[in-house]
Amino acid sequence: MGYLITQIVLCLLVAFLLGLALGWLLWGRRETIVADDRPLLDARARIGRLEAELDACRAEAATPAPVAPIASTPAPSATPAPSKPAAAALFGAPADRPIDDLKVISGIGSVIETQLAGIGVTTYRQIANFSADDVERVNQAIEVFQGRIEREDWVAQARRLHRDKYGDDA
Repeated sequence: MGYLITQIVLCLLVAFLLGLALGWLLWGRRETIVADDRPLLDARARIGRLEAELDACRAEAATPAPVAPIASTPAPSATPAPSKPAAAALFGAPADRPIDDLKVISGIGSVIETQLAGIGVTTYRQIANFSADDVERVNQAIEVFQGRIEREDWVAQARRLHRDKYGDDA
């Protein structure tokens, strides 16, 4: 019986010493890993600075700019129009986004809607009041497939949508 107790105590002592040695190795290794985290900490600090800069840019871009009134047709001019008209001169100031959801009109997707807003076309009323010259100028300005505005009848769709939404004729 004494021999058995001696073996148990000896095994416990060996297990204790083995655990102590492994713990010392692992904790010592952990300190070197933590010391090697300097590049990671530098990267996190840089990410934080860049996110703060991005937030500042977003806040600056979110400040509203003065809005000029949007004319449905441009004023007549004595000078001939260039082959590719300036986008801002077509239908008023470029807008960030349309007032009406122009994507409801068949043939206008998000890309064309953004291009229309860029030349100042943001409402159903403006499209409903397009003349043949306006249609040609829009075709040239946003570079849609030639004849798409007539083929998909944007003007009639815009008139109907304006009447449905606002209750009056464009």
